[in-house]
Amino acid sequence: MLEFHQEFKFELDDLRRVGTHKLVRSMAAIPTAAAARPARKEAHAFRLVEARSLPDRPPAPARMTIRKRSAIFSTDLEKQFRYTLTRVWDEERPMLLVVILNPSRSDDLIDRLVAQVASHNGYGGMVIVGLIPAHSADPKGALAWLKEPTDPEQAQIHRQAMRRNTRYIAEELGKASAVLVAWGGLIGRMPEFEICMKSTTSLLTASGLPLMCLGTTMGGHPLHPLGRGKHRVLPTQDMRPWIPG
Repeated sequence: MLEFHQEFKFELDDLRRVGTHKLVRSMAAIPTAAAARPARKEAHAFRLVEARSLPDRPPAPARMTIRKRSAIFSTDLEKQFRYTLTRVWDEERPMLLVVILNPSRSDDLIDRLVAQVASHNGYGGMVIVGLIPAHSADPKGALAWLKEPTDPEQAQIHRQAMRRNTRYIAEELGKASAVLVAWGGLIGRMPEFEICMKSTTSLLTASGLPLMCLGTTMGGHPLHPLGRGKHRVLPTQDMRPWIPG
């Protein structure tokens, strides 16, 4: 387990050493990404000012129409890893990168709610990524996956999946105008997840993009989109700046 996380940390150290944007420019998808990315300062100013002005307010969440849908899965028959999920409803507005704990096999509610929140805050699309790429209906299943198996072949699959996940996050950072962190408070009780969270947070911070959240728990963790009770997230929720602890 320790060896696995040390290797993952070295991977992130390499990313930071060469610089996130240098890495992004070296990828094949960069010409498309560069063409689609707006000026970041202008996009951030748009979110903070123009998205809150009534004359140019985005369509109400109930009326928004998703115009583009895509996702990147692993190539195995079971598609056990999902690296990105993209939804676009207005190509003229900036894109939002959303970082959750891990993709769920039944996360339509998360997709719809986060899209509504992103639209309300002035964005025209979103890309959802996870701290880990493994599909799981609950955090316990994801935690079980995170523990490296003793079988060498399966262990290699795990390492490759985490490397790909890191590279996809780095690539999407090059296209986004801001990052919404939304992995929830359970991560504070799962040390294995917390290791991934801290490593990924370093990558997000190095990008220079605004880090936003939907609110925080008592422990300072960003709220999960499907929080309950006083942590319930509404489609009209305003995003706020998030400062890593």
